[in-house]
Amino acid sequence: MTIGLLKEPPHETRVSLLPDAVAVLVKKNLQVVVEPGAGDKSFAVDEEYEKVGAKLLPRNEIIGTSQIILTIHK
Repeated sequence: MTIGLLKEPPHETRVSLLPDAVAVLVKKNLQVVVEPGAGDKSFAVDEEYEKVGAKLLPRNEIIGTSQIILTIHK
């Protein structure tokens, strides 16, 4: 299963998953794909997501390939 994590609108400082939570999902053999910059306002940079096993993809690819999409705002 692929879980997608999208970047929030400019006014939002939260992110749906921090890298620590992504690490738990990856250890359970789930694939996590993250939109570049998704965690920037939460002080979670792209490299931290990649380090725990997430893959960075453009927004349109995340939407097209994920079975679950996590976001705070629609």
